[in-house]
Amino acid sequence: MKTRTMALVALAVFGIALTASAKPPEQDRSSSSVQAQIVGNCGDFWVLTDYYFDISYKLFFDKSGNAIRDLAVVNLDGFSKYYNSTDPDRFVEGGPHEVQVQRFDFAENTYTFMGPGWRINLQGQGVIFLSTGRLVVDWGTGEVLFQAGPQDWLEGNLDELCAALR
Repeated sequence: MKTRTMALVALAVFGIALTASAKPPEQDRSSSSVQAQIVGNCGDFWVLTDYYFDISYKLFFDKSGNAIRDLAVVNLDGFSKYYNSTDPDRFVEGGPHEVQVQRFDFAENTYTFMGPGWRINLQGQGVIFLSTGRLVVDWGTGEVLFQAGPQDWLEGNLDELCAALR
């Protein structure tokens, strides 16, 4: 019993020492805006979006100081605007609270998106466009490795959005 306790204490101390020797994450915060980002094609016009966002970013390192993954939380500040490329006066608003967590794993070469990154809710109609849940993509090939939740943007489910912008 005493040997087992000593072994557990040694493992705990060794684990703490390894953790303590790792370089702390680099952190940054910034704000930016995006204008005329293409959401999709409605045939006779493109759906574009403008939005302003805040981003929190952390870059994590292993005990050797190598970057192993990054984590970004993109938080829409207010509402986003989705509009008709040929008639920008035809628009709907997305949000509020469109938030997306993005994680890039350098070892696995995967990019993971989590949260309601795109959401348009029209009064009287409910949600007409939604991309939320979890999406894991192979960074090298672009192949979707895992998908959970509705992904209207990825799947090109634009019918209701296009109708709202006509």
